Amino acid sequence: MSSRQDEHPRGKDWGRSQRPSQGQQEVFPHGGRGSKMDSPMAEQDCAKAVGVALAENNLQKALHFLKQGRKKGYTPSLKVYSNIMCAAAKKRNFQEGQTLREMMKADEVELDRVGYTLLMQISRGQDAMVVFDEMVKHGHAPDAQAYTVLIDAFSHEGAWKRALRILEDMKSEGMDINKIHVTTALKCFRTASTSPSWKQALNLFESMKDQGIEPDVACFNSMMQVLKNAGQWDQALQMMEDMQSSSRCQPDLISFSLAAGCCKE
Repeated sequence: MSSRQDEHPRGKDWGRSQRPSQGQQEVFPHGGRGSKMDSPMAEQDCAKAVGVALAENNLQKALHFLKQGRKKGYTPSLKVYSNIMCAAAKKRNFQEGQTLREMMKADEVELDRVGYTLLMQISRGQDAMVVFDEMVKHGHAPDAQAYTVLIDAFSHEGAWKRALRILEDMKSEGMDINKIHVTTALKCFRTASTSPSWKQALNLFESMKDQGIEPDVACFNSMMQVLKNAGQWDQALQMMEDMQSSSRCQPDLISFSLAAGCCKE
């Protein structure tokens, strides 16, 4: 009668992450003890373990399995890294973004344009710029989404001058600027520390309309937020009136909340 000691127990604790005691091996949720990552099945087990953790919306658990697999010789694929980067981007987890960048560099993972864009999503400011430059250097031409993500990376720092420079770079590259790019750039002005910056934001907003780009409610709200933060309450309320008189764009709850805030000032 053959021994079944090496089979994975599929009892009530099956699929649960457990930290091995001293002298034991790490058990992955889908079989395979992970002592060596030198077979396709072992690699599949680690990838599945990461997938299960991400399905549970547990980024830290997914990173734990990824790190344990790498220690045992498993080199994660671009797909595995991309799935984790997506989860980190949703949580705006920039700290883990730095960890993932270091892992992928050590593993010599070859990113495609989508991979670089995901990496920019979990990078701030200048770090995102470095990733963007690497993408271009490796022959991946940035698309409209990549530029949006790059601009957004600077919004947390209020780097509106850099945002305007990126928009100018887009024009010089023959890229079409859309309302999403403008709305994202306006986010950079919302946290800007220099009060005159609202004039630059208003110029950007007006230039968009001059180019035939019809602003949507998100774009109006971003501009209203900039004006409100700068103490330009009359102009913010004028934005509200412009929306109410428009046949294409009507204010939403955020618009009314911003208008109410201006009235209280």
